[in-house]
Amino acid sequence: MQSELAIVDRTTRRSATETRTLDVPGPLTRLDPEPQSPTWMGLDWSSWFDLRNEKILREELPRRPGLYRVRHSEFPGLMYVGESGSKGGVRQRVGLGLSAGMNESDRQKENKHGAARPLQQITEITGGDMEVSVTTPPISSNRRHRRAIEATLVAVCRREIGWTPMVQLNREPTEHVSNHYRELHQELTGIAERLSYTVPSWQPWRDVTAPNWLGLDWTEARPLSERDMIDSSGVHAFRLWWEDQSGERWCQTIQEMGTTGSISSRLFNLQNKYGDNVRFSVVALDGLSIDTQRRSRELSDVRHDLIGAHYLATGIPPKAQF
Repeated sequence: MQSELAIVDRTTRRSATETRTLDVPGPLTRLDPEPQSPTWMGLDWSSWFDLRNEKILREELPRRPGLYRVRHSEFPGLMYVGESGSKGGVRQRVGLGLSAGMNESDRQKENKHGAARPLQQITEITGGDMEVSVTTPPISSNRRHRRAIEATLVAVCRREIGWTPMVQLNREPTEHVSNHYRELHQELTGIAERLSYTVPSWQPWRDVTAPNWLGLDWTEARPLSERDMIDSSGVHAFRLWWEDQSGERWCQTIQEMGTTGSISSRLFNLQNKYGDNVRFSVVALDGLSIDTQRRSRELSDVRHDLIGAHYLATGIPPKAQF
């Protein structure tokens, strides 16, 4: 009987935990994590439009701040995730910038979108269509929340598909395609994986100050007065927070997080900024590229993961972010 009760108790606690992981604060939800879904992450996404059709995009897209995603008709996942808070909203950013840059006759236009060229190159060698979908939730008028949502969408896409959206952060995967490779779609997918930093496990993700948050091996939390006690060699991610006096870990939020190649210098500056008593924890980042540009993109992948998971768990961006 005791054994059966123990099993029931474990099942009940597991059910309660699973229920809580779906009960996230803020405008997003985990109920629909598939990046091409019409209700991805609980947002109301538009239908998909041909990215080359400037006329339709200018007629259909709203002049409101929001977010957008680009997919290729023959690839899983996404090619790109972006946001716009400009006066013309997503219509200006997508219809006047990204779409114009995708069209042959408009390639020399000023202010074209940075992702246009690599997107165009992918369609040139693989065929198919590039399509765009947008969402303009009311909270996207807030710059900090809009950018945090963008980071969350990139992080979730990485988690669900296994790599960063293919042309995110000015990546140009076609530069790495071999001339003799027959399965171009398969090769581009492999390139996208290689150009992305390793996706963390996300277990656990709700407790943003946990020593194993996102499956990473964070150092013991210490006050900044003890910053000299950590190994400062290598490249690190860091997080900084004030201890919640209530003792409720689920309510804990991060003040600031990021990546750095000089953790000693960064912690010194943070101590001058926040004082001795703010707590910090760091994790060494292994397997980074030796190429400077590629490493910069990999560190951006890490920051997207951290900020995105924090936003999904707490409903707010880290307080000093954006």
